[in-house]
Amino acid sequence: MQHEPYWNIKGGLLIDLVALVAVGVFCYGVYRHWSKIRGGEERLRIPWDKLAGWVESVDVKRFLVGGVLGSRVYRDELSGVFHGMVFWGMLILFIGTLLVMGNVFLGLPVMSGGFYKWVIAFGMDVAGLAVLIGLGYLLFRRLRKYERIVTPQSRTGFVAAEVFLLAVVLTGFLLEGLRIKNSGAMETAFLGHLFASILPSGDFALILHRLLWWGHGILALSLIAYIPFSPLMHLLLVPVNAAASESYMGVSTEALDMESMDVEEESDLPPLGAAKIRDFSEGRLLDFSACLWCGRCQEVCPATLTEKKLTPKGVMNVLADWLENNRMEDEGLLEQVGSDVIFECRTCGACAEVCPAFVNPIKSIWQMRRHLVMEQGELPETLGRACKNMEALLHPFSSSISPSDWHKGLEVPAFLANETEYLLWIGCAVTYEDRAQAVGRAMVNILNEAGVSYGIIEEARCTGDPAKQMGDDYLFSMMANSNIEMFNDLGVSKIITMCSHCYNSFKHFYPPVGGNYEVIPHAVVLEDLIRKGKIRLNASGSRVTYHDPCYLGRHNRIFEAPRHVLQAAAEITEMGRTKENSFCCGAGGGNYWGEEEGLRINQTRAQEALDTGAERVVSSCPFCLLMLTEGSKNFTDEDFAMDIAELVEQSMQA
Repeated sequence: MQHEPYWNIKGGLLIDLVALVAVGVFCYGVYRHWSKIRGGEERLRIPWDKLAGWVESVDVKRFLVGGVLGSRVYRDELSGVFHGMVFWGMLILFIGTLLVMGNVFLGLPVMSGGFYKWVIAFGMDVAGLAVLIGLGYLLFRRLRKYERIVTPQSRTGFVAAEVFLLAVVLTGFLLEGLRIKNSGAMETAFLGHLFASILPSGDFALILHRLLWWGHGILALSLIAYIPFSPLMHLLLVPVNAAASESYMGVSTEALDMESMDVEEESDLPPLGAAKIRDFSEGRLLDFSACLWCGRCQEVCPATLTEKKLTPKGVMNVLADWLENNRMEDEGLLEQVGSDVIFECRTCGACAEVCPAFVNPIKSIWQMRRHLVMEQGELPETLGRACKNMEALLHPFSSSISPSDWHKGLEVPAFLANETEYLLWIGCAVTYEDRAQAVGRAMVNILNEAGVSYGIIEEARCTGDPAKQMGDDYLFSMMANSNIEMFNDLGVSKIITMCSHCYNSFKHFYPPVGGNYEVIPHAVVLEDLIRKGKIRLNASGSRVTYHDPCYLGRHNRIFEAPRHVLQAAAEITEMGRTKENSFCCGAGGGNYWGEEEGLRINQTRAQEALDTGAERVVSSCPFCLLMLTEGSKNFTDEDFAMDIAELVEQSMQA
């Protein structure tokens, strides 16, 4: 079995000249994207001085699996299957085309024998059929205006691109059918034979074949040239964005170290957040370009799902549109997005977790929030009061509770320099909220029982994380530097936290301002104590469900340690949305102190927990505890929410 590549074609190599033009147009289109991402500069500049460091920081697995192979696309199983059919089918067709070119120019033996029979003829027909089926589904879904695609608006160009692809594949099958019908070839190209059965033969068919060959070739090369000017550009942008993607909220975003800044004039201040497209970093501009407007983010956003104005897709729509239209210096951006929308974000990371293009809406929203707070002094009234409390009291609560009230009647050691191993960081919620104080008392009893060397700092108040979340880096820096100075004086090197926000802040926000510590969340400490036999639990047999705090789970990937603890004390029944797909309690982004419109997020989550039939919902963050306690009151009079330390303490006493 053998196939002549240019059967019935004269001067076929002239198509290579068209190919050169197509590649030139393609490269120009890629350059346009690059120049916008580089801040709208006219010249193409490759940052060679940073390139080596960037290459070292690239997560190869994320680049290949997440970016090139699109692993996140398959989280939506139905859509993922049909996207996969198009992607893998077109990839196989592209590779097959390269092999045919290799035969023409290099004499590769791929057009005869078993390889041609099963790989080229049969394999490419299977690939082409997969593309047709996949494109059919994707076109049907877009034309029937699938809600998450068209809300708040759909991205233009996808239908044209899908029709373009469909035309290329269909003309390819028509060509194959005409060749088989008029050459008498007996091949395993089953679709080619199907088309051959309905196509004509004779002189007219040969003329039609030649016309169609040139038409198909020009159409395919036009598609290549069209890619950078269409949504198909995501084939290049998504792998790059995946390779360059960062953590959800701040590992790579340096806190402002006010003490080390050499600022003499107001004009010397660094840019404070982002008010214009040009204010965003290249990473964010890459996000805007890579965004597919698919709407998966808003399907998981707690604000969107509880009828708030915020939809992460809507924010990215605005940012992408302004970048595309080169509105780099337009100062109306924040007004367009809306300050109320900007402050509704819980920074939970759900949107970034599911995005198939590895877009991070949180960081863009957060940068706009920083500008509103630090440049314009604009933030919601209740958040403003919390910030004023942090300035005056070093904690965000309007409370008359004494900092020592939480441990009345308990033997709680003070942290002693050169003697104490762990600092038990109490945090503001445990100190100043009545319900959360029980978490601190439970943890003290557990550590005493286990004989752990720990102590507290009575004067400590808050990490400054609420200020950071609200967008006030100045206030955060002031509070962080005060704590770091205190820790250094006492020789603190290991910190146990009871709050997921404290843990995240110490781990990610403190190192840029000089605070480097071994930080351990209390759920991990409890797991270690149980594993080493330092505390013994009596399993009650009760059913509990676990709520993953966003800043412990999704942001820091601590999923299993809390569950190991719960398994030693009770029977776990999981909620539908759990682990990396967990639903926020509503407190993130400083919104514990915020006013909430629409449905309440904490009530939505409490209802999910109750629907499992569990007797209690357990978390490992005092803010989650407080939100779920309040949220469950709408459905039950029972004390439904508890902290993991409380469950362990009860199991120790049973």
